[in-house]
Amino acid sequence: MPQKNAEVYLNTTVYQLRKLLDAYGLKQVLHTDNNHYALNLTDITVDFLRFEEGCKMLSVIQSEEDIELARTLEQLYVGDLFGDNVYTWAWSEIERLSIVYTSLTRRLCLALLRVRDISSATLLLKKLLSRNELDEESLMLLLQALTIQKNKEALIEQYAHFTSQLLREIGTGPSPEASALYARLLSELE
Repeated sequence: MPQKNAEVYLNTTVYQLRKLLDAYGLKQVLHTDNNHYALNLTDITVDFLRFEEGCKMLSVIQSEEDIELARTLEQLYVGDLFGDNVYTWAWSEIERLSIVYTSLTRRLCLALLRVRDISSATLLLKKLLSRNELDEESLMLLLQALTIQKNKEALIEQYAHFTSQLLREIGTGPSPEASALYARLLSELE
C-alpha cells in the first residue's frame, strides 16, 4: 500500500492499542519518540503464561502447599484462550491449554480425594464434566467421590446421564473399565 495509507493505518492501530492498554491501566507500556514505537512488557504478568509455568512446576500434587498452589492455578484458568473469539490459527494452542487444565484439575481432584476434601473434588469434577460431558476419566473420579459421600442417588444419576450422552453423541456406551467401576461402586453402596 502507499506509504501515506500505511502511516494512517499504523497511527490508527497505535491509537487503538493505547486506548485498550489505558483501559487496563497499562498505557505507560507503549512508548513513542521520533516516529518510533516500543512496547515494554517486562513488568507485565500474563495469566495464561503464569498458569502454564505453574502447571509445569507442579507435575505431582502431594503436600498441602501443592494443593493450594494447584487450587490457585485452577482458578487462573477462566476459560478457553481468547474466550468466545474463534481464531482458526489458535485452535491447537486452545486445545493444548485445555488439556493442561484438565490434567491439572484431575491431579488436584485426586489429591483432594486423598485428603478427604470430597466436596471440593466433586465441584471441580462437575466443572470438568460441564466442559466436556464425554470425559470418562473425570466421570470415574466423580463416581468415586460420590461413593465416598455415600450418595447412591447421585452416583446412579451421574452414570445414567453420562451413558445417555455417550449414546446420543457417539452412539456407544461407556468403556468396560467405567462400567466395571460403576458396578463395583454401586455394590459398595448396597
